[in-house]
Amino acid sequence: MNRKIVFSLTGGTLLVQFIIGYLLTVITFGIYLSWFYAKLARLFAEHTSVSTDTGDIRFQFTGTGGGLFKTVLVGTLLSGLTMGIYIPWFLVNLLKYFTDNTAAIDQQGNYYSLKFTGTGGGLIVTYIIGALLTGVTLGVYFPWFLVSIAKFVANNTAVISDGQQVGALTFIGLGDELILPFVVGYLLTIVTLGIYGFWFQVTMLKFMCQKTALSLNDNQFGFDFQGTGGEYFVTVLVGNLLSSVTLGIYGAWFACKVTRFQTENIVIYG
Repeated sequence: MNRKIVFSLTGGTLLVQFIIGYLLTVITFGIYLSWFYAKLARLFAEHTSVSTDTGDIRFQFTGTGGGLFKTVLVGTLLSGLTMGIYIPWFLVNLLKYFTDNTAAIDQQGNYYSLKFTGTGGGLIVTYIIGALLTGVTLGVYFPWFLVSIAKFVANNTAVISDGQQVGALTFIGLGDELILPFVVGYLLTIVTLGIYGFWFQVTMLKFMCQKTALSLNDNQFGFDFQGTGGEYFVTVLVGNLLSSVTLGIYGAWFACKVTRFQTENIVIYG
């Protein structure tokens, strides 16, 4: 049975948060930005659900601005002091912040949370080799680099319920499978002066979804993405035009429409 994600946040609700967040960020000289991001993450999660035959599964985000501020501050400082060596640990800590604070509740009251078990030490070799080979090959190695990062993230993400692991993510994509659509998409994006970029992004979303699987309580679930490049192009084109005409006010509705396109086109089957 196929299940779809529903995103119900409205532009009006988001606009209020944008205004408050922007003002407080300016007043605090940028310090409030972490709290602003955490509040947005909470708002987006609360308005996201998965429709199933037994009722909706609703999401929660419990991260705090203080937690994000500390993670970003320490990560930025240590990355600078170590001339970038600390970046893998910084990235892992950011992943932990967002995954470990994400949870879902089904209609039966079962509470599921994510837990990221990856470490900076586990990422650094992949990160260094990937960055070096991508540079040496003038970007050709990037599909393999992207796949290795996706595998690292998925293979280190577990689903927890009542203190026990009840599920896990896996990523089965290969760089060999991605190289052709990546090169074609990249070249066509350049030739079309960026216009094909929307179709390229959709191709990447489809690949990432189709190669990701979830095991949960002895059940297997797969993913797919049904959106098209044309739909994405129109959404962004109209959104940019209306945002310009309204001096940025429409940006809140634009953000909701883009998020709705990226989430509601994901199909969960199994």
